[in-house]
Order: sequence, then structure tokens, then C-alpha cells
Amino acid sequence: MLAEILPEKLAYMAGLIDGEGSICLVKYHTRRTAHGSTPFRLEFVISSAPKQLLSWVRKNVGGSVDRIVNKHHHIWRWS
Repeated sequence: MLAEILPEKLAYMAGLIDGEGSICLVKYHTRRTAHGSTPFRLEFVISSAPKQLLSWVRKNVGGSVDRIVNKHHHIWRWS
């Protein structure tokens, strides 16, 4: 799917991740696989950006947009 996205859009999304996001290697909290290895996943997250912007990212590359609520404010998060 990424091969179909214009380089300008990819560059814009890279800037969003750099400024408002993160790239993480996350360990699953499950049992080891049949081969004895621990499963991991690569996670791209953008948060604290306007919902409309995150919806644009979802439209272009997929993923989901969720609302995170804490004591002080609401945050929109794409992952």
C-alpha cells in the first residue's frame, strides 16, 4: 500500500511522526510462540494532533483513530 502513496504524502506523514508521534517496538504480553520466541510488533503512533489530521492519515495508510481521555484533557491518537 505504501508504494501507491505519493512521496510528498509520505514525507508529510514522516514529519507528523517526527513532531507528534513515535515509533516503538512493543512486546506482546502473551505466551511465547511455538518456536519459543517472544512476539513483538512495530508500532507507529501519532497523538495530540487534530482529529481531522489523523483521519487524513488513516485514509491514506490505514490504521485507526481513537480518543484517549485522561484527567486533564482528551487526546486523539492514530496507530
